[in-house]
Amino acid sequence: NDADAMYWRAQSLYYQGEFTKAVKNMQAVLRRDPDNKPCQLLIKKMRKLERMKARGNDAFKAKQWHDAIEAYTACLGIDPENSIFNAKLLCNRAAANSHLGLHAKVIKDCNQAIYGDSKYAKAYIRRGDAYRALGGEGTILQQNLQTALSDYEKAVELLPQGSAAAKQVQASIKKTKVAVKRANRKDYYKILGVSENCPKDMLKKFYKKA
Repeated sequence: NDADAMYWRAQSLYYQGEFTKAVKNMQAVLRRDPDNKPCQLLIKKMRKLERMKARGNDAFKAKQWHDAIEAYTACLGIDPENSIFNAKLLCNRAAANSHLGLHAKVIKDCNQAIYGDSKYAKAYIRRGDAYRALGGEGTILQQNLQTALSDYEKAVELLPQGSAAAKQVQASIKKTKVAVKRANRKDYYKILGVSENCPKDMLKKFYKKA
C-alpha cells in the first residue's frame, strides 16, 4: 500500500515496455493520492507515446512511408531513456526505410535498436535483410552476406525453437549461404574483361593477354 513503492514499480514496468501494468499501478496510487504529480506525468507520457506510435503504425499500414518515419521519429524524442520501447520504434522506422530502399538507414536504426535491446530478434532479422539487400561486388558483397548470415543466426538463438518466425529465419539462412557460395566463385569472364557471349577468337586473345 506504499505509494512510493507502487510508483517505482510502475516506473520499472514502464521501462520494460509493460505499459498496461504500469498504468494500473499509477491509477492505484492516484486513487489514494489524486494529486500525485509524478504519477500524473508518467501516465500522460505513456499515453502520448502510445498515440504517436499508433499514428506511425497507421501511416505504415497505409503505405505512407514518409509519414510513418516522421511519426516514429517524433515518438523517439519523447523519452530517449526508454530503450526497450524505443528499440521497437527504431525497428518500425527501419521497416519504413526498407520500403524506400534506404538500406543504410535501416542498418543504422537496427544498430541503435540492438544497442537498446540486445535480445530483440526482429532487429537482427531486419538488419540481416538490409545487408543482403545492399549487395555490392567482390569483397564488399561477401562481407555484407556474411554479416547478414551472422544476424540471422543470432535471431534464431533468440527466437523460440520451432516457432514460425524461427523457421522463416532458417529459410533466410539457407538462401544466404547459397548466395555466399555464389559470391565466392570467380567470374573468369570479368577477370579477362570480356562478356560471356564474346566470340571465341576474342576470348582466346584476351586469355593469352592475361
